[in-house]
Amino acid sequence: MQNLNGQNTIKMLGYRYALAMVVTLIAFYFIDVAMHRMIISTSMQDQILTFLAFAGFLVLLTGAIFLPMARLIEEKINAADEALIQAREAAKAKDDFLATISHEIRSPMSGVLGMAELLLETRQTQSQTAYTRTIINSGESLLRIIEDILDFSKIEAGRLELDPAPVNMLDIVDEVCALYSGKAREKALELIVRYVPGTEQFVYADPVRIRQILGNLVNNAIKFTERGYIAITIEESWNAQTSPDIASLAFSVEDTGIGIPASAQTRIFDKFTQADTSTTRRYGGTGLGLSICKSLVTLMGGTIKVRSQQEKGSVFSFTVPFRRNRIEALSSLSVPQDMRNLKVLVIDDMAMIQTVVTEQLQAAGMRADSTARPSEALKMMRMAAQARDPYKMVIIDYLMPEMNGEMLALAINDEPELRNTCLVMLSAAGNPVLSEKLVDKGFMAFIAKPVRNQVLLETLAVAWSRFAKGTRDELIRSENVMAEKDSKKKEIAGHVDNVAVLLVEDSRVNQVFAQEILEEMGCRVVIVGNGQEAVEAVRLAPYDLVLMDCQMPVMDGFEATKQICTLREKGIVKADMPVIALTANAMKGDRQRCIDAGMDDYISKPVRRNDLRAKIFQWTGKARSKTDTDTHTVIAEDNANVIALSAHRKDAVETPEILDMDAVDKAKAILKDKYGKMVTLYIEDVEQYLEQIEKAIASHDVEAIVLPAHTIKSSSRRMGAIKLSGIAEDIEHKARDISRETFEGDLAPISVQVETLNNLFNETKSSLLQTA
Repeated sequence: MQNLNGQNTIKMLGYRYALAMVVTLIAFYFIDVAMHRMIISTSMQDQILTFLAFAGFLVLLTGAIFLPMARLIEEKINAADEALIQAREAAKAKDDFLATISHEIRSPMSGVLGMAELLLETRQTQSQTAYTRTIINSGESLLRIIEDILDFSKIEAGRLELDPAPVNMLDIVDEVCALYSGKAREKALELIVRYVPGTEQFVYADPVRIRQILGNLVNNAIKFTERGYIAITIEESWNAQTSPDIASLAFSVEDTGIGIPASAQTRIFDKFTQADTSTTRRYGGTGLGLSICKSLVTLMGGTIKVRSQQEKGSVFSFTVPFRRNRIEALSSLSVPQDMRNLKVLVIDDMAMIQTVVTEQLQAAGMRADSTARPSEALKMMRMAAQARDPYKMVIIDYLMPEMNGEMLALAINDEPELRNTCLVMLSAAGNPVLSEKLVDKGFMAFIAKPVRNQVLLETLAVAWSRFAKGTRDELIRSENVMAEKDSKKKEIAGHVDNVAVLLVEDSRVNQVFAQEILEEMGCRVVIVGNGQEAVEAVRLAPYDLVLMDCQMPVMDGFEATKQICTLREKGIVKADMPVIALTANAMKGDRQRCIDAGMDDYISKPVRRNDLRAKIFQWTGKARSKTDTDTHTVIAEDNANVIALSAHRKDAVETPEILDMDAVDKAKAILKDKYGKMVTLYIEDVEQYLEQIEKAIASHDVEAIVLPAHTIKSSSRRMGAIKLSGIAEDIEHKARDISRETFEGDLAPISVQVETLNNLFNETKSSLLQTA
């Protein structure tokens, strides 16, 4: 409507301007005629008077036209300015809504899924286990829908931005494949990854969004495929016009599913669109996934398309240009020296598997052949033995026509000239036929599908090493090989050592929680309560790292960081001391505000312990070995959901509407013998914050209500006082809304809620003291 009014205004101004020009030209014509006549027939004085009369008439005429036009233009400009201000306010309100709603939705969903996963680990009946798995599956489905809606909202608001980082694209693709391998197994589908040898691996990309695009396409492929396979292929697309610093990677996800009608393919990437209306009822989904994929690919500067045939399958492909990471070298697949030039035979009835495995082996320096038929494999092995160039290793799929993998292994061992061969079983993980009996059949190793490049080569290397040493009574499993490697990685990057951390946090409850976790990690922690104290602290002592809360009294984290940056520039503070923000907002614009203030990095709240450890190690490079056993504890301010490994309920108090006993138990697990002291601190703090709120109401200082209400909300959730936290959150939001208004807001609703808060606090205090 505004656009239409703008167009009409422009047309009207154009018409008036054209009319004025026509009148002006006519006036000049008459003046010109008059001047000629005056020169011929009148005296000089008459000529001047006549000229002035015509000039005055012209000025009056043009003024009569242009002055109203000028006033109209001024009015329209003022209206446009007002509309722009309103539009900006609306955009900011939408941004605030997105940031808030992302917290409000993700937080309870994380709690539901986290508690359900912990419940699954407890002793249950078969029916209870089935019910718990249903909760997890349903929760994950709901979470995916919520994420789609939030992403769609960000796209519509123009707030969805990329966060490029150096990545190994091969690892990302393998991770996506591993994530969906379970779903593929449930439907007896082959899930195949083909990362074409020579394709660039190390690039700058947004790993979250790449996983999102690939995950959506793979999930759709599995959902719409009942039998056959899903193949993920990544290949570098070469173009002479492309800069050498750019790697154009072509991704494709091929399936053998139901396909898409030709009439639907033109609109498959539209919002809220699926192939037909029955798709949603049968398979679920919002119809936003492919639209979001297209938006993300377009944002990356790429293109996406689909090729499909009904009942034959579909191929979704997208090509994106990435900047090469010149710091990392292309890691060539390699194996130990004694495996170079090793002759290997791959037997699988699926051509794609043959291609993928043989490509990987050849790229690693081995000589690899393949066949689809076991009988053909036996012939090839016999011919190679007779030529005195036998196959030293044979990789066998389990399910094949003619004979399965076990039968083929028995046939190989029945022939003396073929018997001394390292046999490797290739099959889906969790196959019930796979047991230690495979050793009796002559197998040396078992590799689970889907076949991952790194897993394949490392398992083969271990198997060949032990086979060459004469070991025959042990089955090497790929999952065990990788688990051992992951364990070593955890030992290397497990526990930080002697890192001096300045924790800047105003809530004493959050201080104690963070301090406990940081000290458990091996850090030396100093705590201050606001930004001004932080600036003084870094003047007095050296620190390896500063964890900076953003919203604090006296001086907030942004201003404190600016002053610390000035001290770094003057040489008063170490130039390499990073400041890491603890921010509760999920929108990239809010995070960017942290970076713009001079903060070196940020951690979004809620912060998982491993994320915090990784961030500290990333910025300090100090670590020592310690096994990490707790991967779920979180440091959270807003919407805190503390998820620990132990979910055993102790000292239960029958007040579920007041306390969240799971959160209480997690607080006890983290704080241990400090829990009683923490309860006392919490009670003292809330009493102090309530007093601040009452004084602010009495003086009608709305902004002074926000911070204490915010802190009560945060620390109450930390302590499990979930109901008290909810009321404090309502007070905080109401105070923020009133403070944004240009007129003096009514504090009566807040006063009523503060009275409720006081009454509930007395009950909460009593309940918490019983748990201490």
